[in-house]
Amino acid sequence: MAITVPNVALNSMDYQRSLDDIARRKLVIFDFDGTLADTMPGITQTAHKVFTEIGMTEEEMGDIRRIVGPPFPFAFEIVYGMNRAQAEAVTKRYREIYAVEGTWPLFRGVHTLLSDLKQAGKLVAIASSKQQPLVMRGVADNHLEDILDACVGRIDEAESTKVQAIATVMNKLQVDPKDAVMVGDRMYDIDAARPNDIPCVGVLYGETTVKQELIDHEAAAIVDSVQELHRVLLGT
Repeated sequence: MAITVPNVALNSMDYQRSLDDIARRKLVIFDFDGTLADTMPGITQTAHKVFTEIGMTEEEMGDIRRIVGPPFPFAFEIVYGMNRAQAEAVTKRYREIYAVEGTWPLFRGVHTLLSDLKQAGKLVAIASSKQQPLVMRGVADNHLEDILDACVGRIDEAESTKVQAIATVMNKLQVDPKDAVMVGDRMYDIDAARPNDIPCVGVLYGETTVKQELIDHEAAAIVDSVQELHRVLLGT
């Protein structure tokens, strides 16, 4: 399938100009869950265990994948209508289980993509809503330490942490917004990139959202595969 640039005609001059602008940027900031790592199974299975423990029915749980994207405990509030105390209690139990049973395998082709970005002289970083210790475990387990130039996870429960994480990465690496691009799988990544004045490439290969969500939130480009993402970020 063709790479999508929302509201721009395929193969037009504006289409190619938009892709060229992304490819020239020297800092690529990645979300972790659903973008680099296929964490959906581990997240949903852990949440299912917690929901079962507190007596929720399968009907009440619905599509648990909806919690992937927004930070915890906020995700449980907006998806399931929990009050803050309930959401915090669920989050606490979730983290107890996930710390032991969580998995974070990279999507096929991601390690090669990151290596190719580094070889091309790009700076590569992670900005995640996942707690910092868990992100660092994911980085270590996937042997990414020597590839990443920065990795910033969540250090508190503030709902704006993703915005701050992106800003922290750019400040740490001393990169201007005009030279940076975000890559993520949900509207939350696009919305966090916007206050930092950087575009966000949306990815669909993790099956965490639908294309229209990324279009509605004005992703700079949308890709269906890691191979397409490679083309967008490197221009090849």
